[in-house]
Amino acid sequence: EQILDQENYGTSTKFYFIFIRFDFLWTLNYFALLVLNFLEKPLWCLGNTEYSCSDREYYFLGQLPYLTSAESLIYETIALIILLMHNLFPISYEGLSIYWKNPINKLEVILLVIMVVDLLAYVLYLSPVGYFSLPFRMAPYVRVVFFILSIIELRESIVILAGMLCTYFNVLALSFLFLLFSSWVAFVMFEDTGQGKTILTSFGTTLYHMFVLF
Repeated sequence: EQILDQENYGTSTKFYFIFIRFDFLWTLNYFALLVLNFLEKPLWCLGNTEYSCSDREYYFLGQLPYLTSAESLIYETIALIILLMHNLFPISYEGLSIYWKNPINKLEVILLVIMVVDLLAYVLYLSPVGYFSLPFRMAPYVRVVFFILSIIELRESIVILAGMLCTYFNVLALSFLFLLFSSWVAFVMFEDTGQGKTILTSFGTTLYHMFVLF
């Protein structure tokens, strides 16, 4: 509705239809980003000079061929450019004010910045100069997050899972409090008995036995 009230409604409509015309490309790019996680060589493989990742007798990582560093870099750069176009193109028909009100758009912009910085660090790592070592990359994990954000059903599943986790932690906290109380009662009750002097000798020991019992 906010877009309909804009003065440049005709221009916004034109840009919107251009955007949805490339839906197939946007969707294909998300799958390409996910597939890249299985085709690029992991950093620990690049740093291992004793064994090659293609040595299936030492590393059994499936039969998919690994891309070279140059091929992986070209692949990732093209996919990232398409991803930038997909996520920033709505500004042309929504406007920056409407675009920035959506929390998902804000999250995607933050993730895009992380991916760009990560890619630049990876380029420096692969360069002949090699100023620094790169212990790990954020991009493989961010790609999965982008894939989840691109599918509404997956986003809703994550929200439901987050709600279930809150309930789970509440039940876990109550169970732990019950365990502490039961252990204290057992320690006090058996303190002057034979079992208390041989088995339940301290509150920590009683807590351990009660945990095993439960």
